[in-house]
Parts: sequence; C-alpha cells; structure tokens
Amino acid sequence: MIAYRSLPYYGGKRGYGKAEWIAGLLPSEKDSCYLEPFAGMAGVLLARPAVKLEMLNDLNGRIINWWRMVRDCPDEFGYLVEHTPRSRNEFRWACAAVDDRALPDIRRALAFHILVSQSIHFGDNGAEGSWLRGFNPAVGSMCHFSAAEIARLGERLRKVQLEDTDALDLLERTAGCDYAVIYCDPPYPTANTTPYAMGGLDFDRLGELLQAQQGAVAVSGYEGEWDCLGWAAERKQALRRQIAGSGEPRTEVLWRNAKCIEAATVRGLL
Repeated sequence: MIAYRSLPYYGGKRGYGKAEWIAGLLPSEKDSCYLEPFAGMAGVLLARPAVKLEMLNDLNGRIINWWRMVRDCPDEFGYLVEHTPRSRNEFRWACAAVDDRALPDIRRALAFHILVSQSIHFGDNGAEGSWLRGFNPAVGSMCHFSAAEIARLGERLRKVQLEDTDALDLLERTAGCDYAVIYCDPPYPTANTTPYAMGGLDFDRLGELLQAQQGAVAVSGYEGEWDCLGWAAERKQALRRQIAGSGEPRTEVLWRNAKCIEAATVRGLL
C-alpha cells in the first residue's frame, strides 16, 4: 500500500503508528461506506485501502478547502507548495490571507498550508509569534511537501466526497446506514483550536448519535472520555505533542461498537 503523508495537525493521528493501528481495527470491505465526521488531516483514511464510497467532513472550511485543492488542482497546488519557502514573511502573509475571500480558493489553501506546516503547534489559528523557525534541518524536512506528494494525495482523494457541515447533523443522516463504517475523532472537550472551541460541541448529543448508528463505529479519545458508550476499548501508548520534538506520554484509546468489532474480526479471519 502506498504511504501517504498529509499535514501535521493539532490532535491528528499522524505519527507513532496511531493511524495504522486504528485503521487495522476497522472494517474495510470494498462495498462499504467510510466516513470521518471530524476529518482533520484524515490520517486514518490515508492508512486504509480505498472503499466504494468515502467521505471526509470537517466543520473547519479551511481544512476542506485545502483537501479540495489537493484533490481538484494537484499540479497547480503542488507547484505552489513546493516553491513556498519556510519564511516569517510567508507566515505573516498566511495569517492575513487564510480567510480573505477576495483571494482564489487555491491561495487560501496555500495560506492554510503555510499556517499549519510552519506553526509551532501545527494548528491553523496561529499569530506571527507562533512561527516555527526553520533553522533545524530535521524540522524543515518534516513539514516540507513536494509536488509529487501532493499529486499522490490528490490521486488518493480523487473519488472522496468532501463536506464541511456540522458533524452532528451528518451523524443524524447516517444513523440508518448499516453498511457505514464511521471513524469519529472529535476535538478535545477543552480544545480552543477548532470551530467547536470551548464547549461548542454537544458531547452528550454526540454520544447519543454514536450509539444510534446501525453501522460499524469507532471513536478516539483519551482514558475515560467515552466509557459512557459501554463499548470495548483498545489502547496504544503515544505522546501528546505540544510543540515540535516534545511531548508527554499519553494513552490513545479507541472505543468500538459491537458491529465494528465483529466486522473487523471476520475480516481478519478471511
């Protein structure tokens, strides 16, 4: 399977084998429908084989615009990315341009790319003071993308549906889909870096909707966050990254409903 790399992103599952670990615990039948309601940088989708219908959803329109440019304009966007230096001036421009509707979508996508890849916390809400200096060669190579990498991502996303709607509204619509495979990676309850910042997401309602799904469902979090679902949990040791190159030990937990466990187990026996 081709190895794909998306942007490092706050709360993402890139690194420490997390995306591959989660993907290996999900069903992947070719005729299924795979959905990520909180897609972010879609690390888990990129670690899975493609299935018949795939959808990435994120309420953050900056993220979905970035994915749309990767999918629809990989050559032009890849050229811009590859030829954009790590620079405080570029970062300053990106801070001002990322939501400038007077700019073409592709320029706003480039601004988002610069904000995330050159930010000290790998988020898109940075100010000029959060620029990640590029004097360390290892840091520079970690965040730099080639046009070829964007092209590979674009090919993988070629048939993926992109939505920027509220995750709860989407889960209300999918509740009756018994063929769906849903991976849910909601923001941390105290996150201030997403459109659901600081209490904007109704976690009680999210739990109700997850339990109402007839398809296979898995949800990520940290210890105790989703024990209320009553589902079996798998655990993996990782690091919680604060800034590039640092972090503290954390246990990643994946809760799976019975259908997800059964389908993934059957796949493993075939």
